[in-house]
Order: sequence, then structure tokens, then C-alpha cells
Amino acid sequence: MKDFFKKHQFHRILALIFAAIIIAEPTIGTTRVVAIPDEYFYSSNDILFYDPDASCGVSADRGTGTVSLRGNTIQERVWNFLRDKGLTNEQAAGVMGNIQAESGFDPNVIEKGSGVGYGIVQWSKGRRTALEAAAAKQGVPVSDLGFQLEYLYQELTVRPIDFDRWRQFKSEWEMMKGQSTVEQATIAFHHQFERSHLSTGGSPGTPGGLADQRVIQERVRKEPGPNSNDFFEQFSKLTPGGGGSASGECEAAPTGNLEATTLAYAWPKYTPPDYTEKKPEYQTAVKTAQSKGLYVGGGQYPGVDCGGFVTLLMRDSGFEPGYNNNGRGGNTGPQKDWVEKNWTKIGIGPEVQVGGDAANSLKPGDVAFSPGHTFAYVGKIPGFGEGDPAFKGVASASYLSWRAPMAGHENMLDGNVTWYRKK
Repeated sequence: MKDFFKKHQFHRILALIFAAIIIAEPTIGTTRVVAIPDEYFYSSNDILFYDPDASCGVSADRGTGTVSLRGNTIQERVWNFLRDKGLTNEQAAGVMGNIQAESGFDPNVIEKGSGVGYGIVQWSKGRRTALEAAAAKQGVPVSDLGFQLEYLYQELTVRPIDFDRWRQFKSEWEMMKGQSTVEQATIAFHHQFERSHLSTGGSPGTPGGLADQRVIQERVRKEPGPNSNDFFEQFSKLTPGGGGSASGECEAAPTGNLEATTLAYAWPKYTPPDYTEKKPEYQTAVKTAQSKGLYVGGGQYPGVDCGGFVTLLMRDSGFEPGYNNNGRGGNTGPQKDWVEKNWTKIGIGPEVQVGGDAANSLKPGDVAFSPGHTFAYVGKIPGFGEGDPAFKGVASASYLSWRAPMAGHENMLDGNVTWYRKK
């Protein structure tokens, strides 16, 4: 990928103005406008806008990044990220065929020979400099996969189209969402975003014909794989996650996944009270929630609170962004009132089942209330509560009998427990 963005100055200026307008973020009683750092530098190097606050959560991809990623392999995590952001199976496969050809999905790879390109899509020259600057500003390693994916997404949403072939689209992201086949998506991403040696002349005015065939041969149907078709066949049966906040606010886990957020926020083993040490990811999420005026509870130990934990887990995972009055409610009393109005009552403890497919069988995301306490059923998650006979699938925290979020020991079938499910 090369630094070709040397024309269409008018479109760059419009995009900068548009970005500066749309990033005004409402807060309590004020309006915060995120400044665009070094606007001329970014616009002249193909990076029209990068908001380091756009992703304010945790990393579940075994890294230290700023978005929650789910999946057992790096390819699966990239696939889920793209699908959760809104791409179809065909479109996600097209992007991944290009990533495979550019970097083999290694976020720390440096371009062989020249040493110019870097990362999963081989950011080059000024664009690489901007990538590194954004990572430093956000305080994460530039090699972090979650950071690179979110950065890539933001690039795609603001970069205008260079070629008449896709001029009907307002941005590269909209262009990708307008492709209907694996071949179309692979070609579009390559010619407009990557622009490698496969495009005739390096920077063709209207890529097509021979350039298309070369992309198809290398990135769509290459034998042996992996290639775009391989990724489509391998991952197209996966179900996208919950995905982000309905209100558009920056959330701690914008891609949305209950399992990943549980692993990020809660200790995998039970520790008796008093235990107030929070996982670093959860500590970050609590501070972010506090800055937004959201409920975290815990008194002298913010976030070490049953209702605070359940609220953040439901919201930050994307499972239920409106939970607890959009996170601005209170402790277990107001939370139960909200749930009774907005969710469905499954039954009291003796009326529910653990396991099976019956209507009253607990499912991940179900929430329980007992007098003064609340907790969530998260089910069987690899590495969470394993080997603990008292663990039956609950994640919980506790106020006063202090327990930071962890694999819980609550009796889910107790007669004082009432279970609710998202409609």
C-alpha cells in the first residue's frame, strides 16, 4: 500500500470539516468536541481523522488494545470484528483475503525488502507515521491487533473515494458495504485501499480488466490458500455479536460480546471476601464509566459492587446497552425495576434449569436478583471457573462482603432468586 493521496484536496477539506462536526460528543450539561491532532499532517498523509477516544474499552484478544475481540484465532477475531461492524460475510472475506496477502495477519510484520510497510494492512510512509503517532497518543503498542483494527475501521469511514468506479459511495467503508460478492469486495478493497503492485501502473486512474484478474488470482482464488474464498467458507456460518451501543456512545467493548467482556472484567477463579483487587481491564472500564456519570457502585471501592458489575457487563458487552436506565440508574432496587419493565421474567430459582433447551433453561446474559444482590449467568466459558465444583456458570461481584468481579458461587436455584431475560 502506497501513499497516493495527493489529489482531491477539496474532498480532503470537506472530510475534515465533516469529521470535526460529527465528533461532538454530548456529556452531562456540556458538549465536548474532540480536537483533531495536527490536521494538516493527517490529511496530507491519507489519515483524514483519527479519534483516540473512539474506542474506550478493553482487549480480550490477549493483547493490550482498546477494543474487545472474540475468537480462538487471529483470523477468527478479525472476522468477528468486521462482521460486528456491519460487513456481510462476502465483504469481510474480501478484506481478509487482502490482509492475508499483505501481512499474513501479523500485526507486527514489517514489509520485506523495503521495510516501509507495517501491520496487518501494511501502512506505509506518512500513513505508518500517523498510525504510530495514534498508538502512542492512546498509550497502546502499535502492534496491538485491536488498535489496528479500530484504526483501520476509522480510516475506511472517513477516506473519500479516488476512482470513478466507486464514486457513488461517500467513503471507503460505504464502498465496501456496497459490494455483493467475495470477488467484488476483494477487488474494491485492494484497488481503493491497498493499491499494491497488482494494479496496472501502480496507481491506475480506473483500475479494472487485467488488474482485477491479477487480484482475483492472488487474493480470491489462490491455490493453495488461504484466500478470500477460504475465509468465506471457513467463517460464514459464525454468528455476529451484539455490536455496540444503540445510542452511539463510545462503549468499553464496542464490538459487543458477553463472553469476551466477562473474561476481560471478571477473575476466572472465585476468591472469598474480602477481595477488592480489580482486573486491570475492569479498572479501566470503571474509570471510563465514572467519567460519563454512569453507575458503578462500590462506595470506597468503585466497581466492586454487584449492581455496578452487572450494569457494566451488560452495557459494555453490547448485550444490553440500555441496561439500568442507560447505565445512569442506581443499585439493585432501581435495576430490578428497570429489568421488570424491559425484560421477561423467567421464574424463581426452583423454576429454572441449568442446561438443556427448555424455555426456562438459563442462557448466557440472563440476570438474577435476590434481596440486595444481583448476578449474571454467563454459562460455560473456557478458562472461566473451570475445575471449581461450586461454580455453575455465574459471574458476580459483591458490595460490603467485598468481592471484585469473578466466577461466582451463588445458588442459582434458590427460592429467593428471580431470573430475568432480555426480550
